[in-house]
Amino acid sequence: MNQTTKANQITCESCGKPFECGANLGTCWCFSVDLSQETLDNLRESFAKCLCQDCLLSQEKKQKIEVK
Repeated sequence: MNQTTKANQITCESCGKPFECGANLGTCWCFSVDLSQETLDNLRESFAKCLCQDCLLSQEKKQKIEVK
């Protein structure tokens, strides 16, 4: 029996947008988003599950502005 693993279809806890999370495959797009440990900790306090690409990229952009 050939069984392939697929990315999880989930809903962003921040904006409610549906998206694919490939973390279970070890190749999710989120691995390339550059977030500081402080930002990650803050997100983990606010959300129990994944956020969509738009929301994570928004957080990445926000942290870069705050660093300047």
